[in-house]
Amino acid sequence: MTLAPLHRIVALCQTSSVALAHTLAAALALCACDPALFGAGTEAGAGAFSDPVGGDLFGEPEPVPTGTANPAASACGAVPVAGRCKDDKTIERCLVVTGVGDPQVTTSSCGKFESCTQDKGKAVCMQHAGKCDPGASLCKDGKTLRQCADDGAWNEFVCDNGCKQTAAGAGCSPAGTVGYKVRVTYQFRGPNEALTDWSNQTTLAPVAGLLGLSLRKDGDGYTTVDAASTDAQGWLDIQIASDTGQAPLILLIAGKVGADGNTLDYVIARPDVGDGEQDVDLSAAAVDKAKLWTWTVDPGELDSGTTVTVTEAQNSGVLRVFDYLRYIHGQANTILAGLTLPLVVWMRPNTSWNCGACFSDTPVTVLGFELWAQAWLPMTAEDTSFWADPVTGHEFGHWVMAGFSTSPREGGPHCLGVPTLPGQAWSEGFATAFSSLMRNDPRYYDKQDGSFFWLDIAKRKYPNKAWSLPKASLGLIQMHDENDVAAIVWALAGQPGIGKQNALFAVSSTRLQVDAAKRGYTRHTWGVAKCKKKDIVNTGDPAPFLADYLDALVCEGAPGSSIDAVTLPATQFPFPSTSPVCD
Repeated sequence: MTLAPLHRIVALCQTSSVALAHTLAAALALCACDPALFGAGTEAGAGAFSDPVGGDLFGEPEPVPTGTANPAASACGAVPVAGRCKDDKTIERCLVVTGVGDPQVTTSSCGKFESCTQDKGKAVCMQHAGKCDPGASLCKDGKTLRQCADDGAWNEFVCDNGCKQTAAGAGCSPAGTVGYKVRVTYQFRGPNEALTDWSNQTTLAPVAGLLGLSLRKDGDGYTTVDAASTDAQGWLDIQIASDTGQAPLILLIAGKVGADGNTLDYVIARPDVGDGEQDVDLSAAAVDKAKLWTWTVDPGELDSGTTVTVTEAQNSGVLRVFDYLRYIHGQANTILAGLTLPLVVWMRPNTSWNCGACFSDTPVTVLGFELWAQAWLPMTAEDTSFWADPVTGHEFGHWVMAGFSTSPREGGPHCLGVPTLPGQAWSEGFATAFSSLMRNDPRYYDKQDGSFFWLDIAKRKYPNKAWSLPKASLGLIQMHDENDVAAIVWALAGQPGIGKQNALFAVSSTRLQVDAAKRGYTRHTWGVAKCKKKDIVNTGDPAPFLADYLDALVCEGAPGSSIDAVTLPATQFPFPSTSPVCD
């Protein structure tokens, strides 16, 4: 079977010393950064609940400083956050990494048969009418394979053994194969009951959606026989070479190929960086030499029907992240209006990141695949924060906002319990609420710098500090604790007439996609010293915040009384539910 785009992956694996083993062996290691959601901005060694200078870390809400907008202060200048067409082939966008905060202009190029255009207020690459994406493949019928040629036209081929649509595109079924099944499970750890550390007991779980490539020896390399994904119980049902002399091999990859077989929906990869804290601004070499996270199964050593387990020592933490990535991708594309951005998650053993854990919709090309977003998750032995499902869900919440909605583009260090600018409070608060709604658990927990911490957005509770609530007297545009924003979204999802699905769908509504910032807030930049903001500058760029989201809910039909029951407008967040600003 010829699955042309995957030759890039197979070639990568050939050069990565993929181990052949009768147990799953981590052939390639890949690390991304874990978002320092609440620790960023504290001094080294500072605990999650202590002020580095000995004072009260937690703050009270306050007005957003007023001042004349100064667009020149933005590193992006006139480039908008929604992007613009520099020319018919190039998109320019102003992007901010969530945990770092320095705005930067990035460019991305449209494909050979694409042109830049504006769609719902965003600059996007649009496919030319009548052209296909070179490398795409599909089965026209049971015998006919269609492949897109370099000129953007479809070519058709008759398959002697039939055409098969696989998890990695379509291809002509090869002769000389036999069915093979293997079940893939992995070890993971949850928190202990006291929320003081990770459990001392591991749990087994099946991994769904894991990509499996069946390969056979062909000269000095391998060719693809079949491709499939594991089902909900972790079973991979795939064809392998029947001739044992062809050294059949199954390669398991932490990624998902697009329906056309020519793109990646998401993948976890290991950049070529060193141990210790690394900058998220990866060098070209670090990306060019990146490896995919893969494991191998040798059918010559394992009978069909066997269950294999990826252990902690074999980097099962990567599969825990993958499991949530797969789940959230499916949920988002079911509930929301739009499509997720193709994503790479960077993870490498013994590597942490200068942002903690973070996300950016900065495009990057990995193994020849154009990916439109990146996340960095830490992978250190001290914290093993890849077990922190709330953090994983939080970073993927940023991914959802970037693809389905409009981000305020306010990023940077933020400290636990300290009210922040409205745009950042909305971005971070939604991400935390999204994580909790996906997990059906209002608790957020993580381990950073050896210290475990938690909070509960349903109870509005930190373990040893008071919760900071908004004040109606300060108006809509005020400093706001991001976790209180999360608490509001969580509570709205439980209100009559709203519910979880509507609370999430509103983020992708037209109100938050086109001209999203109608409540008058504009993006700010600032610095942080010991959790105190300094040098706050108004860029003048319109940015959505919590009030715009509440508008979207009411405009989509949510009862104002349900919103008032949560926001308490007379004393806390003064949102006027009877006079929403709609399209």
